[in-house]
Amino acid sequence: MTETSVLIAERDSLWLPWAHASRGPEHQLVVLVQHAQESLLEFFTRVAERLEQLSREVGWLKQIVVLPGSRWDGPSLLARARTLRTLLGKLVRGERPTRLVLDRGNQRGSAAIGVQAIADTLTQCAMVAPGQLSLAHGAPALLPWAA
Repeated sequence: MTETSVLIAERDSLWLPWAHASRGPEHQLVVLVQHAQESLLEFFTRVAERLEQLSREVGWLKQIVVLPGSRWDGPSLLARARTLRTLLGKLVRGERPTRLVLDRGNQRGSAAIGVQAIADTLTQCAMVAPGQLSLAHGAPALLPWAA
């Protein structure tokens, strides 16, 4: 059975290393990248539609990796947190919950704090179970299914 994972890559994020690390013979990877002129809200609306479609097509998503971009002002942080909470809340529950990875990459300062704030919000709102959410600092060399 082929497993499916999704990379959600905002503009200016480093998604290519994750794509390389995610390769595998029994693994399908879907990469959703924010277009140059697409707002964060438009992007997450498109992501929500695509995730709904994928859920219907494949039934279960093994992992969702969220790769935030460089914009970390108040409105973008709020939009990102609200959207992720709504959108991922549907996917991470159930008998076979989806694993969620938030990659802060080489983000420093307010961006790193922002990623942690999103993780805390998702955990406090019980959108994810303990151990289901992890923070990453860049792509691993290979993910377990690719080894």
